[in-house]
Amino acid sequence: MPKIILVAFFCILLLSFTYVSDVFQQIGTTMEEARQKTLEQLSHDEFDFYGVTYTMQQVCKQLPLGVREAAVNAAARAVRDYIESPGFKADYQAYLNSQYPMETFNANDEKWGQMKQSKLDELTNTLNMQVPGMDAVQLFAQQLDAEMQGDSSLLAMDDAQFIAMGMSKENFRSDITEDKMLKQLYATNKDAFKKKYAELFAARTVRNEMLGEKNDIKNNNEENKRKITAASDYKSQLRKQLQQMLEQTADIDFTAQLKQEGNTKVFVNPDYESKPPAWKFYFRCGKEYVNSARKFAKDWLKDLQ
Repeated sequence: MPKIILVAFFCILLLSFTYVSDVFQQIGTTMEEARQKTLEQLSHDEFDFYGVTYTMQQVCKQLPLGVREAAVNAAARAVRDYIESPGFKADYQAYLNSQYPMETFNANDEKWGQMKQSKLDELTNTLNMQVPGMDAVQLFAQQLDAEMQGDSSLLAMDDAQFIAMGMSKENFRSDITEDKMLKQLYATNKDAFKKKYAELFAARTVRNEMLGEKNDIKNNNEENKRKITAASDYKSQLRKQLQQMLEQTADIDFTAQLKQEGNTKVFVNPDYESKPPAWKFYFRCGKEYVNSARKFAKDWLKDLQ
């Protein structure tokens, strides 16, 4: 009798906490962590039990059987209160924005100056190489014809293709003009050619890298906007995930037998052993926790209709 009275008293305590955080302490977590996991979960397409830590599992196993249903109800009620609170929408939107941030291209980043100087030094050293039987300057000059031919063929693309690549036809026209000037300079002054070639191609390399990064940022921002839009309707996400949880727990056989195989326990029934991880996880949770969570989910779904 004293034990029954103790369990009943504990249940009453769980249902009448002065502070919401108390119930989460009983199941091995905190209200702050529960709120964070709620934001994470609702942003996903699929319901997942990844937020349940090993510590929480161990603490929950130690709760008396008569207390487990009350613990689930109290914790779930606190989460529901948070989701239905006036500040939740702002919290959720801020979380989505942090997960899918909008980047801004920085043309003044010092890395561009460093890249230009590095490329300038590299080209200058290569053009000044003294290798028996090889004229580095001549090789670079000869490549200009191929450069111009390639740029001319790219100019045949339509404007839509250039926009998709984040490039401009003007860049290629400018490159062709510069290459023609370099060919003339090579014919008259090889030292001046070396200096001008290194300057122009170092700048061209940085320009192309900047265009590539700018285009990547644009594409990433568009994809992040799509993800934010898709996840923004948290009530729809909630309905879908509550239904998914009910589907995952619909056929748990809590009477299933286990047997020891080495250091691991496996199901005697081979069909159960082949079940997905979620099924096995809920089995380990136990009937009291799962049935209580299912009832809460069903009631919440009705209110969301």
